[in-house]
Amino acid sequence: MDVSKIGVITIFNFEIRTLIRSESYFRNFWDILIIITAVILCILLPIHIAFQPAFLALSGAYRYFTIFVDVLFVVDLLLQFRTTYINDTTGEEVYSSKEIAINYLKGKFAYDLMATIPLDFLIAKASDQTQSEI
Repeated sequence: MDVSKIGVITIFNFEIRTLIRSESYFRNFWDILIIITAVILCILLPIHIAFQPAFLALSGAYRYFTIFVDVLFVVDLLLQFRTTYINDTTGEEVYSSKEIAINYLKGKFAYDLMATIPLDFLIAKASDQTQSEI
């Protein structure tokens, strides 16, 4: 089987890749980007919630960074449905879109969905609402 043509649609001699190989350079780069942003957010979010330091409150960069991370997590959620995976029993890479989606929904989907919820935005809105009621 020619693996180079799996997940490729050709329209007017233009190839569109519809699947992302799990071991591709792009996928590895993407995973590293997600890890780095998640670690930074894990450091800044508790500081912002607990202490509300002036350098974070006055900085529009923090707000833009959290929006960037939220969008990144949503894109990651969508990319997971188009990323191949290695079958644990056979050791072969799975290219079926249906099998990829089922495997993702049964596996990491719930965790990824929870990660896309913008907690800092919800907490800020809740605290604004309670302060206005006082």
